[in-house]
Amino acid sequence: MLDDGEIICNAKLDREGKPLSTAPGGGADSICYYDGFALAVEVTLTRGERQFEAEHESVPRHVGKLVKSLRDKNDNRRVYGIFIASGLNPSTIANFYTIRRTNISHYGGKAKIVPLELNDFKKMLEVAKNAGGIKSQQFEKFLQWADMQADQVTDEKEWYNILQRKIPTWIDIPT
Repeated sequence: MLDDGEIICNAKLDREGKPLSTAPGGGADSICYYDGFALAVEVTLTRGERQFEAEHESVPRHVGKLVKSLRDKNDNRRVYGIFIASGLNPSTIANFYTIRRTNISHYGGKAKIVPLELNDFKKMLEVAKNAGGIKSQQFEKFLQWADMQADQVTDEKEWYNILQRKIPTWIDIPT
């Protein structure tokens, strides 16, 4: 699944694929380059307020660096970020919702970061596996859908609840 692009893992992982340390050099844990879009993947082990303190600035900065690196090469692919944690702090969700709705030139515009709990991401993988696998375009449809939802709701709680409810049927978003 999602192996139809160039995937660069910057984090140090153990034998089971669990992160041992953050990516060196202040970059995203993984960067994925697909035909129509690029994706910064951030994974954290932090929880509670520490999660917000550790991630609220670095994740958008990494997405912004990816935008800038592509634009510097005259590459206009769409850029997204996903943030995966075993539990999401409400402040972290609120931050990603706010920067998604605010045009910030430092981040290359609105930073499109989708927060996902690890169990929800695992469910997404299970749905994709049961469907016989997917290509990157289908995952981008989910990212686009999640991005549009941020404009159609009144606050971060509503946005995140909509995202969570979509997980069991995320693959059904029309391409």
